[in-house]
Amino acid sequence: MSQKLRKNLPASPSFYPKRIGWVTNMKQFCSSCSLIVGLLLFTATGSFAAHKGGGDRDPVLGIEMARFSDTIVPEWRSFTVRRRTGSHAWSAFVSRLRLDLGHENPVEKVNHAVNGVRYVSDAANWRGAKYWETPSEFLKRGGDCKDYALAKYSALRALGVPAGSMRILVLPDHAVLVVNSTNGPTVLDNQRESTYPLDQGLLSRAVYAVSDAGAWIKLRTNP
Repeated sequence: MSQKLRKNLPASPSFYPKRIGWVTNMKQFCSSCSLIVGLLLFTATGSFAAHKGGGDRDPVLGIEMARFSDTIVPEWRSFTVRRRTGSHAWSAFVSRLRLDLGHENPVEKVNHAVNGVRYVSDAANWRGAKYWETPSEFLKRGGDCKDYALAKYSALRALGVPAGSMRILVLPDHAVLVVNSTNGPTVLDNQRESTYPLDQGLLSRAVYAVSDAGAWIKLRTNP
């Protein structure tokens, strides 16, 4: 090798970690781009459906919603898999509800029972991760608003309420369960002691809804 060419080579192996770091950064950049594109497509779903008139009036929420793949909500997909592993505590919880129910409204009964579980934020429970707890985890560790909604949904499903009559409604800063009961769309909210009728205040802030019947995003044409 000529002396001139040797001078152009890096003096130490430190050059190679830089190259590796550059490649790693590029991978992270591409991953971020994919996430951004996914979010843009998620947001555009409602606009496109609204433009094409592709939305349907949701029978539970009473507003136009566009159906989309629930794979866009990985937390929900993960929850539906992990919830299959139950626990004795959750089975006993549902059994007590069933025994105490009698002729009472199951919606009110479940709302009251689940609201009795202690509130614990994701920051305290999962070090800030946006984790959707299974009912068993919720009973053991407590949870935040979405975990209350998931537990109420799971309890009502266990008591025979069909998935098609319920929606876990996700807002930018909150989550509730909406059930199409004999009194119309009813909200089960961990911030309220009793259930209450679904109103435009909640609907105006809605982002998307999920249940075992599917996943929907609110159309931008809605109020």
